Amino acid sequence: MAVRIGLAFNLKPEAPAPVAGADSPSPVIPKHNSEVPALPSAQRVLRDDLEQPDLYAEWDEQGTIDAVAGALSTIGEVVLLEADESFPEKLRAARPDFVFNIAEGLYGPNREGIMRFLREAWPSVREAIPGATLTILGGDESLEIVRGDALFTQSGVSVMGHRDDVPRLLAEATLAINPLIDIRGSAVKLVETLVAARVCVTTADGARGFAGATPGLVVVPDVAGMAGPIVALLRDAARRHALERADPAHLDAFGWHHSVARLRALIDDLVT
Repeated sequence: MAVRIGLAFNLKPEAPAPVAGADSPSPVIPKHNSEVPALPSAQRVLRDDLEQPDLYAEWDEQGTIDAVAGALSTIGEVVLLEADESFPEKLRAARPDFVFNIAEGLYGPNREGIMRFLREAWPSVREAIPGATLTILGGDESLEIVRGDALFTQSGVSVMGHRDDVPRLLAEATLAINPLIDIRGSAVKLVETLVAARVCVTTADGARGFAGATPGLVVVPDVAGMAGPIVALLRDAARRHALERADPAHLDAFGWHHSVARLRALIDDLVT
């Protein structure tokens, strides 16, 4: 009998959803690939004291959900479980053998992390190296979210919306930062930075599961503690370049193919 895999997700609406009680229609849910069952449209109940453009920062686009569902379908039957108010009931009814969770809920930890960096670390970096600049790569909604926020108009700081040339921008950067706190999920951006052979200064939370992967990953306890290593690395090009030349085999151990192999072994163990 095929294993049943519950895929828990949050679908990002095409437009900000109405605040609870507002007289406006539910957001339109985009159509998706024929291989994946249709997702019902759902009313999102939101807090009206939050900035709506940032509410769905961690929710996934339909294409991402389709891709994950497609990958999981190679090892079993996928049951889509939208993580809304009725999730517990849907989970009990579906009775999957296990749940693969990509649901992140509301809020935007990436934005919160960079705001803390701009408050707690960036002033020290600029004081030590007045010519330092910081380029923040955001998403489609990022320019609107930060508009008028004094933190993002500090000297040396620039914000970009969605970019398709991230590898080129990483190649032009001196180093990268990952100032995340209380974060879950896979560290795709962190790995992308390391594969591009750029030193990445990260919080311990941001390094989740990758600490020790390569000398180019510099881990500090918190956001405020990032300033010291950043300044030191900007001043010492020889040390920075030495850290960039890590053995690719170190990163290979953290590749998705190893994770998939472990997942397959776990599934085999569960169903045999």
